Amino acid sequence: MKLTRLFHLLLAVLVLSGAAGAADLAEWLDSAAEGGLWKTTVADLARNYPKTFRFLDSTKRRIVYSPGSKSKLVWLGYPVQEISIECSEEGRLENVSVSIYSRGDHGKWNMREFNDAVRDLTARFSERFDGRPPRRESSSLNRSVIRQNSWQNDQVVLSMRYSNDRNSPEYITVDFDPPGGGGRIRQQMRTGIADVAELAKRVRTREDGARFFLLPMVDQGSKGYCVPAVAARVLGYYGSDIDQHVVAQIMDTRAAGGTASDKVDEIFRRSGPRLGYRYDELYKYDGFEGRKGAGTLRDYNRLARRAGKAEMKIGRISGFPQFDYELFKALRARDTRGRTRFINGIRANVSRGVPVCWGVMTFPELEKAAGDKIGFHLRVINGYNDKTGEIVYTDSWGPGHEAKTMRPDDAWAITLSSFVLLPRPTSSGIR
Repeated sequence: MKLTRLFHLLLAVLVLSGAAGAADLAEWLDSAAEGGLWKTTVADLARNYPKTFRFLDSTKRRIVYSPGSKSKLVWLGYPVQEISIECSEEGRLENVSVSIYSRGDHGKWNMREFNDAVRDLTARFSERFDGRPPRRESSSLNRSVIRQNSWQNDQVVLSMRYSNDRNSPEYITVDFDPPGGGGRIRQQMRTGIADVAELAKRVRTREDGARFFLLPMVDQGSKGYCVPAVAARVLGYYGSDIDQHVVAQIMDTRAAGGTASDKVDEIFRRSGPRLGYRYDELYKYDGFEGRKGAGTLRDYNRLARRAGKAEMKIGRISGFPQFDYELFKALRARDTRGRTRFINGIRANVSRGVPVCWGVMTFPELEKAAGDKIGFHLRVINGYNDKTGEIVYTDSWGPGHEAKTMRPDDAWAITLSSFVLLPRPTSSGIR
C-alpha cells in the first residue's frame, strides 16, 4: 500500500467515529501487517496531522493521540483511549501502542464486559493472521496476573496485553512492533542497565551552567497517577518498557484519589522487588507526624502572630493544613541541616545521571497548576545548577514539562521527600 494511501486512512480513522471509523482503522491495521507502517516516520505524522497527534516531549521520539471532545476514535467497536507511537533516533516508527481499555481513562467495566472484549479481540486478531491461534503467556504480578496473546508474521508482531485485579478489570493494550520486536512480558519489564556508572554519560550541561538529563515523558493526564507515572518514567529511563497502567496496578493507585502522600515511601519500598529496582531514601520531612505535627503548628502560629495573619488550630494533622506559603517557607528555612542533606542528595545523584523522585506540597501561590488548595504531588528532579542553586525538575504532564527550574528556597520549602530508584541490572520482579 502506498504511503499516501496509508496517511489518508490514518487521518480518516482519527477523525471519524462509529462503524465508518472502525472500518478505516481495520484497513490501516491490515497495511501495518503488510509492513507499510514501518516505512512511515513520526515526523510525517506530526507534519501531516498536527491537530491529531502531538509530540510528548522535546526529543520528538514519541507522539501520541488522545481522544478529544470532537475527535472520538472507535476501533472494532471499542472506544480507543490513547495511541502512543515511539520511533528511533532517525524517526522511523518502532512501536505503535493502542489503549483499548484502562481503569484510569475509561472508567469501570465489569468482568463480563472485560472478558467478552478479550475473547472478541482474540478471535478478530487470529482471523487477521490466517486463523492462527495466539501464543499465550502470563506472569504473576502482585495479587494479579498479566496475560499476553501475540501473533506475528514476517512483517509485524501484534501483542495484546491484558490484566484484571481480582474482580476488577485493569487494562487491555494492543502493541504493534516490527519483526524481532515486542518480546515476552518479563523481557519487556527488565531495566536493561548493565552498569549504573554508564548513566553519567547522559548528563549534559546547558549554557546557564545547569547539569541535567532528560527522562522519557509520560502524560498522566487528569488522573491521579503522578506516582505510577514517575515510576514508569524512571524505569523507562533505565530501559524498561513498563507503562503507568501496569505500575498503577502494582501500586494499587486509584485514578480518582491517586496515592496517599503518607503511603508513597512504603509503596515504593514494597514495589521494588516486583519492578526491578532498589529504593534508597535521601530525605523525608517528618514535621507533620505525631507530636511533631503539633510542634510544627505552634511554630507556624508564632510566625503568623508576628505577621498579623490567621493561625492554625493546634491538633493532630490530617491531610495538609492550608498554610500561608510565605510563612511556611520561612518556617522550613530554619532547618538548614535538612536543606543541606536534601541539596547534597540531589547533587550527588544528578552528577551520576540518577533521577531523584521528589514528593512535594503544591501551593497555589507558587504554582498555577496546583489548583486552589495545598495538595501532594510526585515529580522528578533531573538537574541542578551550581551557579544559581536552581533545581531542574520534570512533571509527568507532557510537552513543556521536561526540564523546568525552581529557586532553591522554594524547592526546599515544598519538599516532603526525596528518594532514588536504583536499577537492578537486567532484572525484573515479574515472575
